[in-house]
Amino acid sequence: MVTRSVFPPVCAAAAACAVSYYGLFALEQGCGLSFRIFVPVLLSVTALLSFFEVTLPRTFVRYAAATGIGLVLGLSAHYAAADAPPGGLPAGEITALEGVLLDDPRGIQARGSIQGMGRIELAKIYGGNGLELVPGWRAARIRVFFDGENLPRLADFGRKSVLYVEGVFSGGYFRARSVHVLSPPPQRERARTAFRMTLLEKFSRHEWGSLAQAVLLGVRDNLDTGLAGAFTASGCAHVLALSGMHLGVIAGLLSLLLKKPLGLKKAALLGAVLVLGYVYLVGPQASLVRSLIMYLIGVLVIFKGFPRRGETILAMAFMAQLVLFPSSGRELSFALSYLALLGLLTAGPWVYELVRGKIPPIAAGPLSASAGAFLVTSPLSALCFGVLYPGGILVALVISPLITFFMVLALIWLFVDVVFPTAALALTMPLSVLYRTLQTVSGAAGLFPSIPVRGAPAVLAAALAALALLYIGQRKMSLMRKRLEPFG
Repeated sequence: MVTRSVFPPVCAAAAACAVSYYGLFALEQGCGLSFRIFVPVLLSVTALLSFFEVTLPRTFVRYAAATGIGLVLGLSAHYAAADAPPGGLPAGEITALEGVLLDDPRGIQARGSIQGMGRIELAKIYGGNGLELVPGWRAARIRVFFDGENLPRLADFGRKSVLYVEGVFSGGYFRARSVHVLSPPPQRERARTAFRMTLLEKFSRHEWGSLAQAVLLGVRDNLDTGLAGAFTASGCAHVLALSGMHLGVIAGLLSLLLKKPLGLKKAALLGAVLVLGYVYLVGPQASLVRSLIMYLIGVLVIFKGFPRRGETILAMAFMAQLVLFPSSGRELSFALSYLALLGLLTAGPWVYELVRGKIPPIAAGPLSASAGAFLVTSPLSALCFGVLYPGGILVALVISPLITFFMVLALIWLFVDVVFPTAALALTMPLSVLYRTLQTVSGAAGLFPSIPVRGAPAVLAAALAALALLYIGQRKMSLMRKRLEPFG
């Protein structure tokens, strides 16, 4: 029998999918079982294996079949995302590229200056001596870095523009010395870009506008560097990155507004259409796509009447996103997004069971979720950044509600500004006060000490040990409460 039915076979399939996808990547990099992006695999497998015990042969067959399917999906996604030299040329012989811009170009801080970055779907590759090639399907997309002075011009044209870039190819990305726009995007994309630029211009008139651009549209180019640094030092940098949390706020607001007049099913269907439109507007960022897929699966659950299980929806979304967008699995935001939600759904309830009754209920839930997400993401964060911010567990309890309130108020301001521009002035003062409050809180939160990390394996071992102790502790606490319930 299965002693715990919380995690069905689809979770075993997701774990196997992660093992084959990230395990092959680690082996190809020549690092064996190193702790590059393979960390989420170890954490997810460990968490899943501690939940179900299979003894009946019939049940074992179901889990074995699910594991086999997951392995095949992971292998397929891995080879679909595999890198190859464009057109078979050595990196040093590529001098120019031509192709379609896939993303809205965004600015990043590098080498003390702003640089632009975007991905190009290749149409032609140019080498020395006038060589011209058409790339193979495995190398159809290349990340391109260009000078910040080209950023405004490319942002005006927007994604789906056809570009010709000259520069140097390093083997992993292309650094452009010059950028030429060969043709503008299709009419639909031009309308989308024009709408985005209108929203950005509206927000840019106010001191809080750069924060609204970041949390609503994912544009952090104009964000105050002091504020961004304060959020990083407080361990809450993820709050500024457009993610599933932000989409969850928007979806929750839509549900609140539509559920009563339309009913649950119609509200869910219309909400799905609006959320799809929102993701199309801001762009398919990895963590945002994860939240979108989970929302669409949730809508399907509502229509079909399936049990709502967060871990099942998470597992299905993980496999679906890897199959649909194989290369997204190699993005850090993808791994951190899934790990954080895995921690919230697994370690979060364990922490809650231990602190329940010891701290006020209003704080127990958020604190448990924050601690669970931090614990599961800490090995990967240590590996990539070399530092941990444990103070973020507490700081997020204050900053996350403030950001959520800021988002809702900014959305209301945007609607009022379109319908009644004069009335929107009444909301600018509360938004300014909220913005300054976030500056103060994030600045003060930066005083929490950080922990420099030299070895990610040590952090992984400590995290696994903490997870095991949490699981054992909450099981004992749960059994003790059950024994005492008849006497309560």
